[in-house]
Amino acid sequence: MKNGKQKCNNFEHMNDQMGTFTIGNESVDLDSEVEFYVRWKVDRNGKAREHAIHITRPGGKLMRNGRNDETSVDDDKVYEDEVEKGEKDEEKKRQEKNEMERKANIATKQSNDSSSLSMTRRKGYMYCESANAVKGTIVALDNSNDVFDVHADDCHMIGKHVLTKFMLVEFTPCVRKQRKATHVTGINKALLKHVSSNFHLSLSLCNLKLNTFQSQKHVGQVWWRSKSTPWFLIKPTLYSSQVVWALKRDIRAMNVQDINIKDFIEFRALDKNASDQSETNLPFQQAYDITAGGGYPVVAENGAYGEYLLRRIHLWTRLDDQPLCPLTTDTLLFHGWVSTWDVDRQTGTIEVEAPRGKRYRRIHFDLSNAILNKDVATHGVFLCVGHPVSFNIRSLQKDIKTQFSSPLSQEAFNVTSKGLSRVEPTSFPDISF
Repeated sequence: MKNGKQKCNNFEHMNDQMGTFTIGNESVDLDSEVEFYVRWKVDRNGKAREHAIHITRPGGKLMRNGRNDETSVDDDKVYEDEVEKGEKDEEKKRQEKNEMERKANIATKQSNDSSSLSMTRRKGYMYCESANAVKGTIVALDNSNDVFDVHADDCHMIGKHVLTKFMLVEFTPCVRKQRKATHVTGINKALLKHVSSNFHLSLSLCNLKLNTFQSQKHVGQVWWRSKSTPWFLIKPTLYSSQVVWALKRDIRAMNVQDINIKDFIEFRALDKNASDQSETNLPFQQAYDITAGGGYPVVAENGAYGEYLLRRIHLWTRLDDQPLCPLTTDTLLFHGWVSTWDVDRQTGTIEVEAPRGKRYRRIHFDLSNAILNKDVATHGVFLCVGHPVSFNIRSLQKDIKTQFSSPLSQEAFNVTSKGLSRVEPTSFPDISF
């Protein structure tokens, strides 16, 4: 810092607006007393010369032009006023910008939302046809008739981006162009994971036993299953938990009591000593009361029959409690799907297609009451679960013991494949049970 009383023409930059701090015009009078910093600068001729910068009056005060101490205002006051005015202008501009952005966001939101449900978080039931599917369906739990398409790219997930069947999720519905679920998460906006961290953990590290309180439900995923065995294994989600085993008949299902590897389920646990070891001698705890996420029933079927059952998951009940299909005349044509089939006995049951929001009790079906081609053998005929059929209904003439807890009271006759004049047997099974 230097100060001195020098003629202004000795400093080339005195009229440089960046070098002088003033309260008005960027100029000073001759013989003014100033303070300044010095730095070296090369001029046009290539000579290094000293240049004064940050020029002020003594004490760091602002420069004045043509004013004496008696008539001038306080420099610091003028400077503070200028700064305050500039800050107010900047704050005003900032507020105007924020207001414009807020209005733009509101306009965008209103244009994107085609219904009042668009920004409402809803709970749903995840359904997909395979363990590595990226596309699937979510059934809204508050109204099972609301079904939304879902893609793994619309899910907030950790790790592999594939859907997990039977998982309970939250989502934001979008019905602008198609019924689609967006921003899909777990309950309370938790991130989704295709498999838990315990799923691939070595059995030697899984030594934590599950609580056996009847009021406590555990969650996990199917770890192993086989079509030829009546039991399967479950890996709980809780880290380092032991594997548990369960019987397929303990699955609460809409129809077929079957399940696949990596399917998400909820269950209760029994102590090893209290478990039923008549069918297996596995050294694990037994799981029972097995359901999909949220305590809802499992839907193992695909296609049109699976979609029909999905829309009626809130109507799950025991067979005895289901209403009978109303009969008006034997000539009335009904439609439905094959729900069970026994290849050895050539008998099964049919799910009658009910109106929206209803579900009827299944009816008995014997192959002798079906219309077949003459060249089709009457033994060894296989009909897959979900095969669409048309038929007439009448009261069952005799008690037929089935796999259910009580005999059925209605049977189908004049059975044909839907849209055809005869039954077309299935060449390969869809679901084995």
